[in-house]
Parts: sequence; structure tokens; C-alpha cells
Amino acid sequence: LAPNPWWQVDLGAVQSLGRVVVYNRLDYRPGLHNADNLQILTSEDGQQWTLRHDNQGRHFGGIQGAEPLAVALAAGAVRARFVRLRAPSAAPLFFHLDEVEVYGPEPGGHNLALRQPADQSSLSQWSTAKVQLRGAYPTAARLERARRLAADLQGQGVPVAAFLQQFDEL
Repeated sequence: LAPNPWWQVDLGAVQSLGRVVVYNRLDYRPGLHNADNLQILTSEDGQQWTLRHDNQGRHFGGIQGAEPLAVALAAGAVRARFVRLRAPSAAPLFFHLDEVEVYGPEPGGHNLALRQPADQSSLSQWSTAKVQLRGAYPTAARLERARRLAADLQGQGVPVAAFLQQFDEL
């Protein structure tokens, strides 16, 4: 909960951008879609920001229902390392999104934001820590989590020996 809350992604290097796609959270009652008042900003250095789009309260969808917000950027004109989404509001509010995708100018390109570090201005009670996928799959972390679950189940009398053997093989 913060005034002018924002979320941003660091693409790792200055790149040409072509399109930003934003999936709104739709599991709120009407009138609570704070992301409808969305602004998209870009920066090459994380200090100087340029406004690229102002949604001005127009509702957009998410994973289901209405279409997500898809903003085409001027071909070859936008270069940035950082992409920031902001909900302009002097009053504190929650800023919830489902997903953000950033693409280069080439058609059919890959999501430049995928597995890149992201930051946000504030957290809510619904925010959770996510496992970082920095170039590798978090296999060891997943196996450790599975072992803890197996130990809990074993303590309740559930036979888990076969699973533990599979974990060892992995």
C-alpha cells in the first residue's frame, strides 16, 4: 500500500523495445482494478524515466475474459534497460498485476522480461517470495522442499521410502 506504486523489470542491458503486454488481476470486485490507471515508463539508466503510455483508467483484462493491455511502442524508437509500470495516485493504493511481458521490435520474439530481476515500490500481505531462476532451474531447492514434505508425511504414518529413493536418484 503506497502512493504512486510501481513495479519494474531490469532487462539487463539497453535493448530496442516493440511491445509491452500487461495482464490485470481480475479476482477483485468491480472498481478495485487499480491497474486500469496504469502508466508505462522506460529508462536506460534507472534514473531518468520517459512516459510511453498512459492508460487513463480504461479497463483491461487478464488471463481470462477481456484482452490484456497490449501497448505497441514506436518501431525502433524506444530503447531501454528498465520498464516500469506505475499506478499514479496521491492516495495510497494496492497495485496488483498478474503478469507483464516485454518484447523487442521483431515479430514473434521472446519475452525479454522473462527470468529478469524485478522490483516494486511496496509489498502487501499477499506478496510472497519467489524462487529466482537466474539461468538455472531451482532443482536443489525443489528437492529440499519435497524432502521436508516427505518428512512431514512420514511423521503422520504415510509410507514415503519410494519417494525418498526417487529424490536420491534425482
